[in-house]
Amino acid sequence: MRRCVIVCNDELRAGELLKSVQLAFEPPLTDQEVLKFRRARQAQKSARQLGSGDFALLSFAGVKRSDEKMEKEEFAILVNELPRTPVFLELYRDTPVTAFNFLKRGAFDVWGPRCPMGRIWSRIRSVCQGLGAPRYQSLVDLPSDRIKPWAFLSMAYESEERPEAEAVYGAVTIAWKALGLSHGTLRADTTSKIDLGLHKSTLQLIDERDLFLALLSTRDASTPPYSNVLFEVGYAVKAGRQILYLWREGSHPIPIMCPQNICVQYANYTELALALFHGLKGDQRTDELLAKNWRDDSDGAG
Repeated sequence: MRRCVIVCNDELRAGELLKSVQLAFEPPLTDQEVLKFRRARQAQKSARQLGSGDFALLSFAGVKRSDEKMEKEEFAILVNELPRTPVFLELYRDTPVTAFNFLKRGAFDVWGPRCPMGRIWSRIRSVCQGLGAPRYQSLVDLPSDRIKPWAFLSMAYESEERPEAEAVYGAVTIAWKALGLSHGTLRADTTSKIDLGLHKSTLQLIDERDLFLALLSTRDASTPPYSNVLFEVGYAVKAGRQILYLWREGSHPIPIMCPQNICVQYANYTELALALFHGLKGDQRTDELLAKNWRDDSDGAG
């Protein structure tokens, strides 16, 4: 008999997760094979009895802000106590740092808030069918020199688009840190040379970097990407750069004029950071990479 432990303090979300878990198996799991708990400490005894082929699903949904730190610590204990049992983790807020902290502790897979149930189902099913960890789209090869600046991020600088651009830049920076890329990603507004001006300086930065990241996300489906980003895409194509499009679900469709390149789709910034990390790490083991590169002591267990 296969078993699953679900920890979720939100009754509605717990029911949705239960349905995804049950349908991921063939035949579906029964109610007796799925144990539900509202808090992590209540699940510890049952979780320790999980064996080969079993797994746990921990969700922060429904956790009160005043209880976040305590529940994070309890979840960390569960993850540490189940080194041979896949543990899936659903975050309560869009925090890539927390995701990488739990991956380093041994979580099998992590996703951000409001992840579509179909995506959760497919991730769980891949484990149930013995396919191993969920597969991420392979992107480009990492540079051999991880000290030299490698990538340039093209983004909109208008005030209405600034929050999205800053959040994406933060997610990219966190992914680069986890990969051991010490220089991160450059952007025109923080690295432009005064004597050249913003336009010429931007083109020079594109020429000097191997990877070009184009942020094509917009605030809604009717707002097209900004002209400066599209111009820089054209320049990067002519310069022969490797190009990755970053596109948030629900944004304006990618313009047909943009050449076909790899597109990283994301629903939240945690998902973007994880997609970049997994898509770029190649054959390197996740635990070894994070053990070597990931350091974050600012948030306790999370």
